[in-house]
Amino acid sequence: MRVPLAAVSPGTTLSRPIYGVMGQILLREGVKLTARSIRRLQELGVSAVHIDLGIPEPEDPISEHTRCYAHQMLAQLASNLPNKVQVREVVQSILDEILESEAIIQGMNSISTYDGYTYTHSVDVCILGLGIGVKLGLTHNQLVDLGTGCLLHDIGKLSLPSIILNKPGRLTADEYELVKTHPQQGYNLIVANPDVSSQAAQTVLQHHERWNGSGYPLGKSQQEIHPFAAICGVADTYSAMISNRVYRKAVPSHESYEMLLASGGTWFDFKIIQAFAKCVVPYPPGALVELTNGQAALVVRSSPSHPYVPVVRIVGTDVTLMEEIDLQEARIGIRGLLSAAATRRLLGSTEYASALGI
Repeated sequence: MRVPLAAVSPGTTLSRPIYGVMGQILLREGVKLTARSIRRLQELGVSAVHIDLGIPEPEDPISEHTRCYAHQMLAQLASNLPNKVQVREVVQSILDEILESEAIIQGMNSISTYDGYTYTHSVDVCILGLGIGVKLGLTHNQLVDLGTGCLLHDIGKLSLPSIILNKPGRLTADEYELVKTHPQQGYNLIVANPDVSSQAAQTVLQHHERWNGSGYPLGKSQQEIHPFAAICGVADTYSAMISNRVYRKAVPSHESYEMLLASGGTWFDFKIIQAFAKCVVPYPPGALVELTNGQAALVVRSSPSHPYVPVVRIVGTDVTLMEEIDLQEARIGIRGLLSAAATRRLLGSTEYASALGI
């Protein structure tokens, strides 16, 4: 379950890895946090972690090996090192694992340091972009080109000063104009790479174009935008919204979901938004929510066909007595995600923590 770092205490077990600036694993799944490691994570800008509550939770849509493989490739490209890792080979590995798994709607939003955000974000955009492409019926070759563009979409940012990318305050007009050059810089970096098709390169160049013509760098609109770039734009926006950044907190998953759905026909092609809604749910498994009856619950299973009424477990002070309820059958709704303060109180409960072994 993903919880604020401030809500955990020493002895809590991680259920997913935490990634560093070059995509390396800082702390592996199964590690017990110490007071020292918690302080260090705070210093590195990590504001949330996935913790083990002794309850099955969704796995990452791709394996740890494949994710690290993708990080290695991005790091080599950004550092102008000899590219020993082939881009299409990485994308093929990601695609193969996505086609074998249904975890795409559940496992988004990996945890990294602020400096490592570009790597983890790029992989998550690739995962979601491929999921949308599958729902739209793209061919295998089209999916590989789409995935390549999505994986490399922010490669141009790695040429920008980190002091601007990680600036905690509002960017100046000049700084924002510099950031807006990253699609063109990324395109220039990879357009001559024989492992990157022209379709993928256009995805990198156009992923910030918007349906209503308000995007950049070319000001394209509607069908003028390359379809793969339009898909990448949706995946990029959602992944960025649900992630903690140095200059803002993450937007809750259900709010991000609703904002994307509302953007169809304005920022994004409505057909792509419809495909997005088949890949993502507003309340993913592992989310702590407040029900309309005032009870706290843990989301256990979600379905894009009934996104607002998942199966949940009512959370009390004794985890062994948690009752599982299908909200659709029970006619109970979700008021929203459990607040950070309520989560801290829940995890701080002596009986609850003891039952969970944390």
